[in-house]
Amino acid sequence: MNNSYYLPMAEIEWRDEAPYSPEFGDIYWSKSGGEQEKTHVFLDANELAARWQKLSDMDQFVIAETGFGFGLNFFLTTKLWRSKSRNGAVLHYVAFEKHLVPMPDIERIDIDIDPALLTEFRRQYPDPIPGPHYLWLANDICLTLIIGDIKETVTDLSADIDALFLDGFSPSKNESMWSTSLYKSLASMLRVGATLSTYTVAGHVRRGLIEQGVSVSKITGFGSKAQMLKGQVPGVWQPKSVQRH
Repeated sequence: MNNSYYLPMAEIEWRDEAPYSPEFGDIYWSKSGGEQEKTHVFLDANELAARWQKLSDMDQFVIAETGFGFGLNFFLTTKLWRSKSRNGAVLHYVAFEKHLVPMPDIERIDIDIDPALLTEFRRQYPDPIPGPHYLWLANDICLTLIIGDIKETVTDLSADIDALFLDGFSPSKNESMWSTSLYKSLASMLRVGATLSTYTVAGHVRRGLIEQGVSVSKITGFGSKAQMLKGQVPGVWQPKSVQRH
């Protein structure tokens, strides 16, 4: 295969056990604790544990994430998923990433990951080839990893999103991941009552989401960040059943 078809992998620098991107001049998570930060900003803010209690057989819960990075949000989500009664439902996790993080760097994450799931993730982790890659890591967990520039790849996605994690680098460091056109594309796929969250409280982010019909509020942030954003599409969220083959 022609190597020119591959996108470049992410360059990672480790600073005090926290990963840093020299390309974007930003950290992947807070030095005060990646697991705690991600849990607070994304898992708790989207009320995943409580909503999953409503799932039943044939239901599917879809999470979309802008910026897969090290997969920390994904691994924490699957850990929570496995700890709760899932009643035969399926978790479909859709994540966008332009520059895949090398596997040796991912393996430095210090969290408890299900060994079987981690083994499957290692085995199926794709080469940095543009486009969607479907990783069935368990009977009830599918990771769709979409590689490429999100401004281009998001237009090819068709999904019914229950929860949205806006987790790109800081808006001041990576403006292309915080654009009106991106909000519009993602908001069009949010289901009634769907939720979203992000660590940033930048005014243009809040206004951009509100313009797409999302109700947005500021809530307590993590660590040194006093506030973060939480949003919800108007209406009462209900699980969605899907036909499986």
